[in-house]
Amino acid sequence: MEETLKQSPEYAGLMIQIFKKEVFNDQGYESLISGRIAEIFDQTTIIERYRNPPAHTKYVTVSIANECRRYVEDSILELSKYYKESL
Repeated sequence: MEETLKQSPEYAGLMIQIFKKEVFNDQGYESLISGRIAEIFDQTTIIERYRNPPAHTKYVTVSIANECRRYVEDSILELSKYYKESL
């Protein structure tokens, strides 16, 4: 989807307007435009920090697993603030 948005500014503008009108409250819309929502879902950070080592031959430590759990819980709480009440 990101590539589609980059290649088609008209489509990107339409999607942003739909999200602004139908999905996000003002705080959520600002977070979308500022890139904060993208930061939460940054695959590079998530994969490098929390994924089991290659081929799952080793395991993450308990402290890293707990950190990952906190990251997910905190992210869900933050994202929940961004949606309109009617959703």
